[in-house]
Amino acid sequence: KMKWTNEKALKLIDEYEKVPELWDAKHPLHFNRNKKLDAWEIIANNMKMDVAALKQKIGSLLGSFRREKAK
Repeated sequence: KMKWTNEKALKLIDEYEKVPELWDAKHPLHFNRNKKLDAWEIIANNMKMDVAALKQKIGSLLGSFRREKAK
């Protein structure tokens, strides 16, 4: 299991934010699975990590964000 530093988590958030088709449901490519997979591959390449670990971390970060926002 990989150790996530704050620096790495912030880099992931930054990379994720640059690709609106991953998080913006109004983006024309949001429902295109191939384009989204390509986007994840690029992020994984930039971060030298595998896609599954990145998706899991983003899921965790989004969950934390939603919990905090709901308070």
